[in-house]
Amino acid sequence: MQRPIKKAVLDLTEGKLGLQMISLVEDPAIQIHWITMDAQKPFQLAIQDEEQRIFFTPVLIPGQKIFRSINGEEFDLVFDEDTILKTQLKWTQDNLSGTVDIDHSQKLIPGVTFFESVILNANRFPEAKGFEGLPLGTWMLTGKVNSDEVWKKIKSKEVNGVSIDGLFKTMNVQAATQIKLTEVKVANDNSLFVNGAIAVGSEVYYNRPQIVLIDGKKSEMKNLVWENNITLEDGTNLILAEGKIIEIPKRIQATAQYSDQELKNILSHL
Repeated sequence: MQRPIKKAVLDLTEGKLGLQMISLVEDPAIQIHWITMDAQKPFQLAIQDEEQRIFFTPVLIPGQKIFRSINGEEFDLVFDEDTILKTQLKWTQDNLSGTVDIDHSQKLIPGVTFFESVILNANRFPEAKGFEGLPLGTWMLTGKVNSDEVWKKIKSKEVNGVSIDGLFKTMNVQAATQIKLTEVKVANDNSLFVNGAIAVGSEVYYNRPQIVLIDGKKSEMKNLVWENNITLEDGTNLILAEGKIIEIPKRIQATAQYSDQELKNILSHL
């Protein structure tokens, strides 16, 4: 039985809502209500500059289903791109770049500051080095560690990523139908999903999109592929623009090479 889906919602006019704390955790996730995200492992942080003690990590990923169990109710929670952007803006406006704890302890730790905040977008930041494949709309943070104790935890993998604490409203989302897709394997053995046949005009997604009902209105939840060139497992090359296939170049077949003597022998039998 499919679990209900709820969408996180943030109204910027309600001052108490939004992200309150970023937590350094062993098992990072993307989860919610009084959002303490735990128990899921989508991505780990990456050490960007060991000498300067700088790390880079995803914070929220659009469309990612996060299992939640609250007061006996089980559901999947999702953030869309709009809510992620609002969350980033409010976090910045509230000057929370140094509001950090470990394992949701609610005890501020000194010596950790986030100094760069980026939403992946097609114009300026289409991808994050070390996190290729993340969808557009993902919120990324770069942090600086001055604390010897915290840096030891990162180096020893005792801390592997970040999670968030915050207060968000939720909206019921009813899964209406699955879009019919063709699953394809790419050269690195990952899967992509094509809306229909592999043909010019078809959209290509990183994960399975869904048509959902939000307050009775149909809405499509999908993460389009942002790469311009993809090679499938069978060698087929797809040229894309804004997630749509615009060209499928013909594959050049290798031809056999013969020596002069071999050609003479072949011709003599014709």
